[in-house]
Amino acid sequence: MATATRDFYFTKSAYTKEAWPNSVFRTNTSTNYLLSGNIDASPREGWYWLYFGGATGWPSSLKRNRIISASIRIYVQTGHATLVLKGVKDFDPATVTYNNDPDDIYASASNSAAELGLNEGVWSNVWINLGGNDAYSKADYALKMIQNGAFSLNGQSYGTYLGHPAWYAKTVLSDGSWPVLRVTYSTNEFVTSQASIVTRIQGTINTKVDQTCTWKLIRMDEYSSASSKWKCFDDKFTQASAKFFWKASDASTWNQIAVSGSGMSVTVPAYTFPTGKTIEYYVQATDTDGTTTNSTTLSFTTAPTQITQQNCPTSGYKNPRNDIPFSWYISDKYGSYPQASASLFWRVSGAETWNEIQAGTEQSLTVPANTFPTASTIEWYLSGVDTSGQTSQTPVYSFSTTAATAYATAVSPSGNVEDGSAPITFRWTLTSTDGLAMSKICLWWKLPSEDNQHWHVIKESTEIITEWTVPAGYFAAGETEWLVHAYNIDGTRGPDSKASFICVAAPDPVQGLAAEPVPLTTISWQSDGQEAYEITIDGEVVKKAYGVGVYSWQVPEPLADGEHIISVRIQGMYGLWSQPSETSIYIENAPETEIELSGEFDIDADLTVTGDPDAAPVLHWYRDGKRIGKTSGTLKFLDRMVLGEHEYFVEIWHESGNYSRSNIVTGSMDTQGPKIARLSGGEWIDIGLSENSADTQEFEWSQTAAWLHVTGAKLPILETSKYEDRFGSYDCAFMDTEQAKRFEQLKGKTVVIKSRKENVIVGALTSLNKRVLKFYTAYTFTIQAIEWEDFVQHDETN
Repeated sequence: MATATRDFYFTKSAYTKEAWPNSVFRTNTSTNYLLSGNIDASPREGWYWLYFGGATGWPSSLKRNRIISASIRIYVQTGHATLVLKGVKDFDPATVTYNNDPDDIYASASNSAAELGLNEGVWSNVWINLGGNDAYSKADYALKMIQNGAFSLNGQSYGTYLGHPAWYAKTVLSDGSWPVLRVTYSTNEFVTSQASIVTRIQGTINTKVDQTCTWKLIRMDEYSSASSKWKCFDDKFTQASAKFFWKASDASTWNQIAVSGSGMSVTVPAYTFPTGKTIEYYVQATDTDGTTTNSTTLSFTTAPTQITQQNCPTSGYKNPRNDIPFSWYISDKYGSYPQASASLFWRVSGAETWNEIQAGTEQSLTVPANTFPTASTIEWYLSGVDTSGQTSQTPVYSFSTTAATAYATAVSPSGNVEDGSAPITFRWTLTSTDGLAMSKICLWWKLPSEDNQHWHVIKESTEIITEWTVPAGYFAAGETEWLVHAYNIDGTRGPDSKASFICVAAPDPVQGLAAEPVPLTTISWQSDGQEAYEITIDGEVVKKAYGVGVYSWQVPEPLADGEHIISVRIQGMYGLWSQPSETSIYIENAPETEIELSGEFDIDADLTVTGDPDAAPVLHWYRDGKRIGKTSGTLKFLDRMVLGEHEYFVEIWHESGNYSRSNIVTGSMDTQGPKIARLSGGEWIDIGLSENSADTQEFEWSQTAAWLHVTGAKLPILETSKYEDRFGSYDCAFMDTEQAKRFEQLKGKTVVIKSRKENVIVGALTSLNKRVLKFYTAYTFTIQAIEWEDFVQHDETN
């Protein structure tokens, strides 16, 4: 370290004093001012401040030089007193070097001049070194003396030599020089400013918000230990300008933001820093002395951004014949981030090069239909650049443009017999897992004797159908194989679905169809292979019967006069029906006799026809237009099925096929009380008596029904069965034992009961309750109505 000294002289004009309390200020001449201590016999102290004028004029060129130490030279005459350095203002240094003697001058109040190395009463040059032994305090006291320009001396008298002052101080030395302050400083060590960051940008920041950095100017040795800090005349620094430098750690060029004047902060606007980087930065400050320093270089990180797909085809099947949309967003951990550009890259799996579709600043795009090839696996990813320049990519995704297999499943005919003489309808179902439309349907057939290279086309259709009908006679008799397959939307053929059936022909239409033109016509025909026949008259099927060997049928009722169309078809052994054969007849009835009908009406209708009973005519009896009986060999008919008023007529059916009809008679049947009889005939038994005076019958009717609640209806809807139930409950009593026996003979028989109010019930007497009392036998029973044919043939045994 190179050093130099500089002297500053105390000036007369700057002298002053502070005396307390009886100080004496003595002057010798106008140029030799003396400062003295108290001369009073009593111990007193006198404080005298000495000022110098040159200190405040410390040269600007030396204001940053390191100050080493300082000392003061005065000229004193001593007595029996101690020379005390009061210091700068209120400072009392712990030690001084007095005439190069390192002893503590405060050690004893009785130090004589001799003990201090001075001759008593002699004027001596005295150098007083300011500060302690360490460099820090020496420089500090020197700096304070320079900046304040004053120190005080204290003269003390302990009364040992009354009348003698403790000491005198001359203001001018014998060589004419003034008291002097000598400062030692370094010529090659300087104290300058240092830029130091106070508010840091640190951690991982959100680049979407402003970032602020502040700093200050400190001494260059601010962070040194106290003993090594340097001192200079002026260690207060003012900034003239500054710059904030920053760059990404992988960049070579620094960006800078200029700050003018003394402002020691900078706010970096949002979106300035790039994302996903480590950012280095420092502050460069220049003070008003022209010193430029850089702060320590610090760093922080910025949150990276990532492009993320949304609503994109990441798996499964996509139909490339349609537009396919893609969308995405760019974000960091703090939320969305503006996009500068983005692109969709795609390729067919395995291809070497990628296709690019640019989206610009848009965050969605639609790939037009037919851009992606069919029947392929498409790989794709998104690449995006945010507005800070960071690029990110999504993972590579894929989807398929290969349509699912199209399946056609044969339904019918399958394993059954088909009538080859009628149209045959082929049916199948179509399925595919992706639900896409199919492009083609193929329907083929072959004989079992043909190989798989000889399938014959029935139908190939680009219209997606699930059935096809071939006309009658398309196939020859025998077994026929058929298959159906479908092509998916890509044109790929699906698997064959096979089935087979037996083709047979229906029997030939009947031959020789004929019918007599009489009301009771008989229809006849001839046929081969007949298993059943069906007869239609005037469009209504009137007879359908199964069995072989039947080739004629007579109508059960006379046909009305006029034309009638008769059709007959037969069924063969495979259940196939032939084509119908038709004929027509014109009917005009020719009665052969006259018939007169009369009747007696009570509980039954007793009908009689006039004529010769020996003629044994076949009579057909009608009630209210409905045939209710057939007799032969008798001219009478008893109708016991009804009550109330009805009309009757009778017909004779002649062998010629014509018929004769009687007149119409009308009569009313009634009963005053309930009566019971066998349905097949026999006397009526009166059951009007009972053990109760009130003769009552109970009737119950019911029908199965269900009440259903359905959506949209507040109340239930009714569903009724076609089946009905009807019951009649009766009480009766017999005092006559024979009458009771006849009643009991009806057990297990089908009976008819007629009672008041035209209540007629036909049913089986299957149970009854019997009570035998002293004077009568009482019965209770219930009859459930049954279905019965209202037709009686009196010429047959019942």
